[in-house]
Amino acid sequence: MKKILLLLALAISLSAIAQEELQTIKVDNLYSIVIPTFLTPNKEYQDQGIFYYEDVKRHYYISIKVETKQFFQTVIDTNFVPEKVTNNLDGYVYMLDKYYMNNKDCYGFEYKDTLVNGMKAIYTAKNMRVNGDDIKHISLFIEGKDTYYEIMSFTFKENYESNKDLMHKSMFTFKEL
Repeated sequence: MKKILLLLALAISLSAIAQEELQTIKVDNLYSIVIPTFLTPNKEYQDQGIFYYEDVKRHYYISIKVETKQFFQTVIDTNFVPEKVTNNLDGYVYMLDKYYMNNKDCYGFEYKDTLVNGMKAIYTAKNMRVNGDDIKHISLFIEGKDTYYEIMSFTFKENYESNKDLMHKSMFTFKEL
C-alpha cells in the first residue's frame, strides 16, 4: 500500500510539472529561454537591461548575465587576476564564482561539466545564508560562440524541492540565437 501511495504522489508531482504553462522569452536576438508563465519581469532590473524574472510569492527567481569574450579578455588584461584565469569557460566560472567560494556563509558546493543545446557548460549549486535566510542557488555557466552566459536561479532552501524541477528544466532550455 505504501508503494502505491508513493507512486501516486510521484505521478501527481510529475503531472504538476508537466501542467505548468511555459513561455519562451527571446532577448535581443541573442538568446532564448523557456520559463514558467507565473514568472514576471522585474521592471527595475529590466530597465537596466538585465534579464530577471521572479515570483516573489513562490520565492522563485531567474536571471541571466551576459559577457562577451572580448570584454572578459579586457578584464583579464587590465585587472589584477590570478594567473590561472584564462579566457575560457573555466576561467569565467572561476572569476564569477570565487566570491562564493571564499564566503563563509556558502556551503554544499557542487560543480558538474555539462552541455546545453550543444554548448559547453558548467553547472554549479550552492547553499547560502543571506540575511538569516537559507537560499539554494544554482547557476549554469555557458560558453557561446562569442559570449559567456550565466543563468542563475535561486529560491529559499525550504522551497527548493517544489521548484527544482522547473528551475532545472528552464535553465537547460537556453539557446543562443
